[in-house]
Amino acid sequence: ALPPPAVLRLVEAVGLPGCGLTQLDLAHCYVLDAGAAAVAEALQGNTTLVRLGLGYCGISSRGAGALFSTLERSNSTLTNLSLAANVLGDGGGLILSRVLEANSVLTEVDLTRTVVGEVGVQAIRRSLTSNSSLTSLGALDTLPIAVGTRSSVEWYLRNNAAAAVAAAAEALSNWRWREGMLRLLPADEARLHRELLMEQDAVTRLGVTAREAERERAQAAAMLEVVVTRNAELVDTVADLQARLAYTAEGRGGALTPSEG
Repeated sequence: ALPPPAVLRLVEAVGLPGCGLTQLDLAHCYVLDAGAAAVAEALQGNTTLVRLGLGYCGISSRGAGALFSTLERSNSTLTNLSLAANVLGDGGGLILSRVLEANSVLTEVDLTRTVVGEVGVQAIRRSLTSNSSLTSLGALDTLPIAVGTRSSVEWYLRNNAAAAVAAAAEALSNWRWREGMLRLLPADEARLHRELLMEQDAVTRLGVTAREAERERAQAAAMLEVVVTRNAELVDTVADLQARLAYTAEGRGGALTPSEG
């Protein structure tokens, strides 16, 4: 493990412009929540890091929350995150579930021995109904959850993994077909066509991003509608209870009148 000053300098370097680091493993460095917050801040300005190891670092749900907040709002490159053997609890699971609803880049989040319980994992399971990128959560059998819950989560992860493999195979097949067709053209024309196709790919990716944003807005609107409906039902229930209480009080008052006479 690196000494704390060295870890801090390394983390600060991750956030500097021009940093080309793609992998960072701070496992067993015991950075605690303060260190996790520093890593989260550095990730806000980083566009190259794809793998981050923070296992066995004494991080709680508070430090994990700082990391997850960055992954939800301002980082779109990190794909692999290990938080193994940190005591995140259900709080960490709940925060991660919100991130998974918005982040479509993360493919692996290692929650091995993180004490995320039934409540947290159930929240993650619900988020997987709309997340198609996550393929692994580490060793789920090390978490204090029901076998049925684990099986359900693993089913979603397997489906995501199979879809990712199929998509990669299709992309490779399309690329080979495209390159084969371009080789039939004169060099200059092939170069222009290749540039045009790259631009089309970029437009397609932007379209996918826009559709994901629209889906997230629709989900938020649906959730808001549910909340409004439930609040209205609660108001109606309270009003009904108040009317019943008033009626009961009046009945009791009327029953007492003859005896008082």
